[in-house]
This record gives sequence, C-alpha cells and structure tokens, in this order.
Amino acid sequence: ADESHRAKDPRAKQTRALWAVGRDAAYRFALTGTPIANSPEDMWALMRCVSRTEYPVKWAWIKRYVLESMSMFGFTERVMLKPETSDELFRILDPRFLRRTKAAVLPQLPPKTYTTRYVSMSTKQRSAYEQMRKGMVAELDSGVLLATDPLSKTTRLVQFASAYGELEPAGMDDLGQPRHSLKLTEPSCKADALEEILEETGDQRVVVFAESRQLVELCAKRLRQAGYKVGQVTGMVPEAQRQVNLEAFNRGDLKVLLVTMGAGGAGLSFPGCSIAVFLQRSWSSVSNIQAE
Repeated sequence: ADESHRAKDPRAKQTRALWAVGRDAAYRFALTGTPIANSPEDMWALMRCVSRTEYPVKWAWIKRYVLESMSMFGFTERVMLKPETSDELFRILDPRFLRRTKAAVLPQLPPKTYTTRYVSMSTKQRSAYEQMRKGMVAELDSGVLLATDPLSKTTRLVQFASAYGELEPAGMDDLGQPRHSLKLTEPSCKADALEEILEETGDQRVVVFAESRQLVELCAKRLRQAGYKVGQVTGMVPEAQRQVNLEAFNRGDLKVLLVTMGAGGAGLSFPGCSIAVFLQRSWSSVSNIQAE
C-alpha cells in the first residue's frame, strides 16, 4: 500500500477497502513518509492494515498508549504518547518499522534548495484584500462579497492574495435567496510571478503546486496564451487524462505541469523535473511534505 498514510481514518471507505484487499494476503507492506499526520492515533489504522490480529480494537489501544486532553473548543484531543507506556509501544512497533532516508538510498541527489519569492498584489487585489481584512466585506466590480465567519474570511484573504475575483450565481440558499460564488480572475500576482520563474528556468521542466483549482486553471490559461505547453492534474481532470498529462510531462512534451495539492500532492513522481513552484501552501504540513 503506497502513500498508506491516507488510511489513517478507520471509518473512511478507502481505509476499509485497504483492509479488505489485504485481509488474506500473506505479506502486507505499508509505505509512507508520514505515518503520523495529526496525532498518534493515526498509526492505529495503519498498523491494523499490516497486522490485523495485533490491532483488533482501537479504543483499547488509545487508552493504553495515547495521552488525551481537553481542547480549548471543548472536545477531546489525542495529543501525544503516554510516557509510562511509550517504551512498551516502541518494543511492539520497532520490529514492524523500517525507515530509509533519501540520503541513504539516493546519495546522488543533491539536497533541496528553498527560495522564497515575495510578490506584490495588484491594485485591485490589494483593495479587495484590505476591505476583507478590515471589515469582512469586499466591494468587487461584479458586486459585494461578504464573509460570514473567520474561516470564510481567511479563505477569501488567501484567494485575494493570489488573484482578483468576480461573483458568479450559485443557485439559491435555504431561504430562497440567491447565492454567489467567487471565481478567481485576472489580475493575478501569482500568475505574474510564475511567468517570471518560467522565463528564468529556460528549458527545464517545472511542476507547479497550488491549493486552489481555480488558481491552477487561471495560470494554465495565462501560460497557454504565452505559448507554453501545459498540462493539469486537478479534481476536474478525469483520471485517465491525468495519467496522460503526467506521462507527457515526464517525456518532456510539456514544459509545465500544474497540480492541485488534493489531486496530485501525493502518489505522483516527476523523475525528469527538479524544480517545484508552490503558488500556495496547504494548511496541512503533511500535504506540503508529501508534495515536496
């Protein structure tokens, strides 16, 4: 099971499917670079995949090995291993774990080099951004955009930091009032920066990551107009076409592959590419690490 950290939730369909597929297998291997995404309890479902008889009941495992506390929002968090039983847990886990670092198995690869590029929002972007930041309301060319809670406000700020936007009809709400969604449009400081980077990279291929599918599509349109050969891997691209785009990129037929973190942040390999551009970072550190 590659990228097996995706099977961390015992209630998820993909976790149940993985357990079912491996039930009668003579040997089971779970491969991942991030076995724990959020808390120690993530490990239980993964270990049950490897050895069902050793991990029959999650609740008993949590009670013995995981320390729980009450969060500021009033629900229980599983935050760390219990110090008094951690040695026992490691004696159980260690025979089941094999870790290999990149430096050990691929010593010919150079270390990662990180470069941060600061960009300035366009005038229209900055105006909408500041209005949303100060008052949770932004006056756009197409209408007024309202954020109803801090989470939606933060989402809008992330969007306006990437591109401008316009309102589109999105049906009716429960009270019969018209709803609108925000569509990212030009101008986009992130798309401007991406074009600059591509000019600097010459003939080298570049994979581009973003959280927002709309930002990926906006950049793809811009790059095609500029004459670049571009492919996309997003949730809106059919699975078969994603594979076609990936193979074309790895053959060198495409200069750029634009990828959303959700659709292609894990499980894809780009052996002929050494440059990754992150137009946006995920809120999840695991997603960022997996994409890198």
